[in-house]
Amino acid sequence: MIFHKKYQYGFTLIEVIVALLVFASLFTIVTVNLLSVSYKATLSESIDTFINNLKSQQLKAMVGDTEGNISKENIGVYLATDKYIDFYGSYNAQSSSNLEIKFDDNTKLINTSFPSSQILFISGSGEILGATGNNTITLQNTLSGEQKIITINKYGVVTSVN
Repeated sequence: MIFHKKYQYGFTLIEVIVALLVFASLFTIVTVNLLSVSYKATLSESIDTFINNLKSQQLKAMVGDTEGNISKENIGVYLATDKYIDFYGSYNAQSSSNLEIKFDDNTKLINTSFPSSQILFISGSGEILGATGNNTITLQNTLSGEQKIITINKYGVVTSVN
């Protein structure tokens, strides 16, 4: 009797398990790296929005925007932990003309060197009232722990974001 050896093609269970482990490891590494990029993008996006708002407030002060009031007054931004508030004149928390802008859920203000946490642009010139030299605002991404320091000079110019 002649026995013919039949060849079976396919993968063994161990080969399949090893391949699945390799794919799972690669998927985990890629996911973690993409989430890290998302956290950085969120903080950068919050900073860009904040800086654009500062420039807008400064421009309003420079051109003498009265925002519907009779007289020209200083225009400013009040800094809180989870938000910043645009105001006209002097800051009053109960004023109906305040515009509250929240930071992203994962972004918070942890430090500022501006007096009373206010950036007040002088009507006409756009300079910051009471600012001396460079002042800083530190924002942090609460998920990644990354911090960025925004440096603003007394003329209201953002000189660096580190």
